[in-house]
Amino acid sequence: MAEGSSLKVNVFDGARQPIGTGVRILITITDGSNKQLVRDYFRPGQTFDLPFYNNLFDN
Repeated sequence: MAEGSSLKVNVFDGARQPIGTGVRILITITDGSNKQLVRDYFRPGQTFDLPFYNNLFDN
């Protein structure tokens, strides 16, 4: 059984400022076995709850 972990995604523009809150970004998260865990449009600052395997599946 996988343990839990979290990942927070912050996105910055070319001037190194946080991107606007009205922008939606396509985010795709895959694990080390190329299993797609997340693929959708999200706002900046989104936190994802992901499995933590403590092996190569974490790549």
